[in-house]
Amino acid sequence: MAIDLNYTPAQELVFFPATPVRFTIVAKGRRAGLTRGAAQAFCETALTVKTPQRFLWGETIFSNVQRYIDLYFRPILDKLPDGVWNWSPRLMQMTIKNTVIDFRSADTPENWEGFGYNLIYLNEAGIILRNPDLYKKTVLPMLMDFPDSKLIAAGVPKGKKIKGGAAHPFFELWEKADGTLPNYVRHKFGTRSNPYLSEIDIAEVEAGLDELTRLQEIDGEFTDSTDNPYLYAFETTKHTGVAIEPDAMLPIWLSFDFNIEPNSCIVGQKPTLQKGRVIEELSINGGTEEVCDRLVVKYAHWINKGLVFVTGDATGKNRNSISGELTNYKIIRKALKLRDYNMKVRTSNMEVKASRILCNSILAKGDVQIAVGCKQTIADCQLANVDGSGDLIKDTGMHKLDCFRYILEAWFPDFLDKPQKYVNVVRQPVPTNPLEKHYHDKQ
Repeated sequence: MAIDLNYTPAQELVFFPATPVRFTIVAKGRRAGLTRGAAQAFCETALTVKTPQRFLWGETIFSNVQRYIDLYFRPILDKLPDGVWNWSPRLMQMTIKNTVIDFRSADTPENWEGFGYNLIYLNEAGIILRNPDLYKKTVLPMLMDFPDSKLIAAGVPKGKKIKGGAAHPFFELWEKADGTLPNYVRHKFGTRSNPYLSEIDIAEVEAGLDELTRLQEIDGEFTDSTDNPYLYAFETTKHTGVAIEPDAMLPIWLSFDFNIEPNSCIVGQKPTLQKGRVIEELSINGGTEEVCDRLVVKYAHWINKGLVFVTGDATGKNRNSISGELTNYKIIRKALKLRDYNMKVRTSNMEVKASRILCNSILAKGDVQIAVGCKQTIADCQLANVDGSGDLIKDTGMHKLDCFRYILEAWFPDFLDKPQKYVNVVRQPVPTNPLEKHYHDKQ
């Protein structure tokens, strides 16, 4: 039952170290290859150990588990004889010979407890360990049953603090592994540690990221973005300063944030795929109907021709507090005579921290401007701050900021993954040795 597997130097160092330790902490950039390496190592170890073992694979969300089973495990295991392995989606459990592998996701932390494990691998530990109880009260006790049990926590860093200002557990583990404690080791692998990635492709991804995000997502650095402006890439001279008149030939975009005092909306247009322009802002102390009445008068040309797209706060799909029966978006659709095609509202709001990364990358690298008359929107962009854990401080409302976030998310939804759609990327020649010294960095 021999299997032919290849490992990158980074994967070898993490999963088959010359000197095993109990805690291995890995800060990595995107697509550094650790997920594939972990799947291969799980399969190889399960097939070669002589005594029964129990492994745990910790994942961010349930849907990723089946995705990785299909993408990384099956291509290896389907080559083996019948009966050697089995996968139960209902139990989220795989058996390979005498080894049992449990898969658990952070979106259902209540399902993690109950067993001791020989090996625990936390994939995207920067996200999983935002819940400090999951690590301290669940994962750590799972390592107590076996004296040689091991934990490998790997992921893109997601800041140094969590909500409330406490240290992020993943960062705490990273600090513990600074070389002063036995049984702890840490590695840092940037995206370029993966020899199967093209330097040109990596450069194109970098072209869409602001510097703070690039350090985190590409270099695998623990950046500290707290106590900073929410939109740290916003520049008044770059993103404001002109009056913008709507183009009668282009659709208008309406981005809503629903509050009675005030109910907010900003109006924008996209002259090209690469450009976004905010034309006007509205604040009305009233319901959604009153906002629509104002829009019908001001933008009759576009509404009568169906040249309207609507985005905004996804919670507007809930029941309207005034009408009781209709949702905010049903009120908007009826008032502006819109169809499904015109509605560009997310199923659920993007997490505020993820929206921050996206918006700052767009502002840093894209082409976005706000008309000089949108004074509250500009002020919100200038004044919005984050607290000690990186969460948006909203004690002064920041409703126009929310409208602005929603419209950027709708205009440039895949900016981080496909910046070349929106930014002119200058292709650089591939260096003679693109990996340089990025295979590992033991600090």
